[in-house]
Amino acid sequence: MKFISEANRALDSQIEDLDKPIKDLNRPINGDDDEKAVIKKMAFLEIEAIEETKNEIDYEQLERVAKLINKAKQVVFFGYDLNYYIAQSTVYYFLQINKMALIHDAMSSQMNRAISLDKTDVAIIISRSGENKKLIQTAKILRKKGTKIILLTSNKETTLVKLCDEFIYVANTVEFLNMGGIIFGVGCRYILDVLFGILISYNMD
Repeated sequence: MKFISEANRALDSQIEDLDKPIKDLNRPINGDDDEKAVIKKMAFLEIEAIEETKNEIDYEQLERVAKLINKAKQVVFFGYDLNYYIAQSTVYYFLQINKMALIHDAMSSQMNRAISLDKTDVAIIISRSGENKKLIQTAKILRKKGTKIILLTSNKETTLVKLCDEFIYVANTVEFLNMGGIIFGVGCRYILDVLFGILISYNMD
């Protein structure tokens, strides 16, 4: 990855305090930063979010997940707040290649959709904490319906992981000042973009 290596080398001399794993970063943006520093730091954070997420990928698992999605009658996403908007963009991409996909914006609508699914469908849940009570209820419904559940989250020691068929790790940091939401969002988009790319490769004429 020439771009990443060059970007990291260029940033090393500028941002020595960021030369550590995402989980160890401490308030990467501070009051002393000018616009140039913020530009560099945000690039560094997003590159590192993708790198950390990529390094944890189980290739056999991702192939298995991609085949589940490719075979599914429809792919239904579940997630709230920022995760809803992350899923919304992937729904758009899937529809462009004729893969039926959807997400509802209302919490009640997501729950009702879960009730309507069956074993021919695939559900993708996005949860940064893995402990959202409504998503846990949704996952329990999906399990009863026989729907395969793919979970994107940052911690395998959570309630949702135990309810889902496939757990895919996404980089994250808990503190808001550490840009945790941005880091998790970038990692999620990377995983979903990879799955989208694999679907394209499966369905090339």
